[in-house]
Amino acid sequence: MSSERTQRKAALNGTPRASDSSERLQDLVYAISDIQRLVTRMMIKETLRENLTLQQSAVLRILLNGGPMQMNRLSRELLTTAANVTSLIDRMEKKGLVERAVDRGDRRKIAVQLTPDGKKIFETAAKRYRDHVEDTLDVFTATERRELLRLLEKLRDELSRRETVEP
Repeated sequence: MSSERTQRKAALNGTPRASDSSERLQDLVYAISDIQRLVTRMMIKETLRENLTLQQSAVLRILLNGGPMQMNRLSRELLTTAANVTSLIDRMEKKGLVERAVDRGDRRKIAVQLTPDGKKIFETAAKRYRDHVEDTLDVFTATERRELLRLLEKLRDELSRRETVEP
């Protein structure tokens, strides 16, 4: 393990070291970044087992939670261009994961929706992912889990607030 990584781990375990608050903040940022990378790797592993890309899995999750939606909204949800979403949906449609349907309210609009196979495949991958997360979180007591969730939600809310306020 590298010296820098050892120092970060020591800092996270509460081991005292001579550092100022900016170094402690950097340790927190590194820890969050490391956790995000490891969680993403875990997600990729489970989606690959179902022959999905991470982006395809994201589409399935968005449609499962939000229902059928138009391509322009889907591109906003995915933070990508309409052209990328079109090619992504084309590939997913060929695999039988999603289908395009005419919007009943306006026949000029096309909505993307999950197929039963798409829903089943996503739910299988999501269950395995949840099982991994639950096993991982067993290192915490129930009280520690609640506190961790509270702190992460507080950080998320503050970051969201700043994102909408700052230019």
